[in-house]
Amino acid sequence: MLLRHKFGLLALVYVAAITVTLVVALTCIVVYFDAALERAHAAVALRDEVETLRTLARAYEGVGPGAGGAAAREGLSRSWRERSARLASRLREGSLTAEWSEVVRAAAPILGEGSGEGGPDAAGRSADLDRALAALLRRLGDEGGEQVTAAGRTQQRVVSLLVINGAAAAALCVAGLVLVHRWIQRPILELRDATRRIAGGDFSGRIAVRSRDELGRLADEINQMCGMITAMQARLAEQERLAGAAEMLMRVAHNIRNPLQGLRGLAEETIHRHGDDAQTRDLQQRILGTVDRFERWLRELHHATSPGTIHPGPVALEPWLRNVAEVLSPMALKRGATLEVRVEPELESVVMDSAQMEQALVALLTNAIQASGAGGRVRATARCGREAERWELEVADDGPGIPEALREAVFQPYFTTKADGYGLGLAMARQIVRLHGGEVGVAPSIGAGSRIVATLPRHAASGASG
Repeated sequence: MLLRHKFGLLALVYVAAITVTLVVALTCIVVYFDAALERAHAAVALRDEVETLRTLARAYEGVGPGAGGAAAREGLSRSWRERSARLASRLREGSLTAEWSEVVRAAAPILGEGSGEGGPDAAGRSADLDRALAALLRRLGDEGGEQVTAAGRTQQRVVSLLVINGAAAAALCVAGLVLVHRWIQRPILELRDATRRIAGGDFSGRIAVRSRDELGRLADEINQMCGMITAMQARLAEQERLAGAAEMLMRVAHNIRNPLQGLRGLAEETIHRHGDDAQTRDLQQRILGTVDRFERWLRELHHATSPGTIHPGPVALEPWLRNVAEVLSPMALKRGATLEVRVEPELESVVMDSAQMEQALVALLTNAIQASGAGGRVRATARCGREAERWELEVADDGPGIPEALREAVFQPYFTTKADGYGLGLAMARQIVRLHGGEVGVAPSIGAGSRIVATLPRHAASGASG
C-alpha cells in the first residue's frame, strides 16, 4: 500500500471517529429531549384533567332540583371522585400538593356527599372551588412554561456545543492534513524525486533540508552521499586522465633520454680532451649537471603523474626554493619577467619529498612565468599556515589572472588556455601536493594577476599514497 493510501486511510478513520462521536452526542441529546417532551406531555395531560374537573364542578353547579337533578348530580359527583383520585396520585409526587389540598378542601362541601341541592352558601363554595382549580391551572402553566424555557436553554447550549465541537473537529482534521502534507508527504516526494535522479546518474541535485527529524536527516545523508559520489567520480576521472598523461609522458621521456645520453657523452668527451682548460671544464660540468637534472625530472615526472608513494625528509626551504628559482631564471629572463623568492624566517625547514615537490613548484612557476609577459613579476613565497602544523607555498604573478569560473578546471589534466600548452603542469602539481596530504587551489587575488596557494603539512607522512 502506498503511503498516500495509508495516510488517506488514517484520515478516514479519524473522520469516522469524529462522526461516531457526533452521532453518540446527538443520540444522547435526542434521548434527553424525548424525556423532556414526555414530561411536557404529562404536564399537558394534568392541565386537561384539571380542566375536566373544573368543567364537572361547573356542570354540577348548573344542575336543577328534582329527581332528575339528583341523579345527574350523583353521576357528576362519581365522575369527580374517580378523576380526582387519579389526579391526586399524580400530584402528591410533585410540588403542587398545597394547591391540590386547597382544591380538595373547596370541593368537599359541594361534591363530597354526592347528593343534595346545596345550602344557602352553595354559590360561594362553588366560587371557592373554581378559584382553587384556576390557581392549580396557573401553577401547572407556570411549571410547564419553566420546563419549556429550561429545555430551550439547554437545547441552545447543546446545539452551540455541537457546532463548536464540529468546527473544532473539522479544523483539527484540516490542520492534520496540512501538517501531514508538510512534514511527511512533501519530504517523501522530494526524496522520491532525488532517488529517481540518482538512479538516472544525476548526482548534482540536492534535497532541501527543512527539518531535523528522521526525514530531514535522511535527506541530509542523501545529499552527503551525492557529494561523495560526485567527488569520487571527479577523482576517478582525474586519475584516468593522469594515467593517460603518464603513458604519454613515458613515451616522451623515452624519446628524450636518447638525446640526453648523447649530450652527456659529448660533454664527458670534451672534458676528457680539453680538461686542462678550466672554462671549458666548468661549462661542460654545468651541461652534465643540467642533463642529470633533466633525467631526474623525467623519473619524478613519471611518479607525479601516476599514483605512488612519497619519501619525505627534512628540507631547508630557503636553499631549496632558490635552487628551483635559479633553474627557471633563464626562462623568466627570456620573457622579460623577474622571479622573486621569499621565505618567512619562522619557517626554516619542513618534511617533504623534495624531488617531487620540486616538480610541483616548477609547474607552478612555469605557468606563472608564461602568464606574466614582459615586465611582469613572479613571486614564490613560503610562509607559516593559518594552522600551527601546516605551511603555505604561494606563487603569484602579474598576468591576466584566472577567471573564477575556471579556477577549478585549470587543475584538470589536458585543460589549458594557452595555444602551446598541454594542460598537465597544474594537474601534476595538485597530484603531488595531495600525495603530501595537502591541497592546492586558486586564491582570490588583490589587483591584477593570479595567486595559486598550496597548503601542506609541515611533516608529510612517509609512504603516503595517492
